[in-house]
Amino acid sequence: MSRAASTETPTPAAPGVPIIVDCKARFEAIALPEPDGGFSVLIPALGLATQADTIEEARDNAVEVVEAVLALRHDKAKAEAIAVARGEA
Repeated sequence: MSRAASTETPTPAAPGVPIIVDCKARFEAIALPEPDGGFSVLIPALGLATQADTIEEARDNAVEVVEAVLALRHDKAKAEAIAVARGEA
C-alpha cells in the first residue's frame, strides 16, 4: 500500500512544548600570550574571557566557557519568557 505525500501544513507545537533547533555557531576568540607564560583568551562577541597554560588548554577552556554561558543564558531567558507568557512578569 503506497502512501501519497501530504500537502497539509504541519500543526505547530502546542504552547510550552519544547522544540529542538539544531545549529552550529562560531565565535572568534583572541588568544593573548601572557608575560609570565600561558594565554588569556577573549571571546568579544559574548564578553567572555578565560586563561590556561597552553594554547590547546586555552582553546578547550574557551569552548567550555562559551557552552556554559550560552546554556545559563538560555535557561534564564527561557524562564523569563515563560513568566511573561503566563502574565507573571
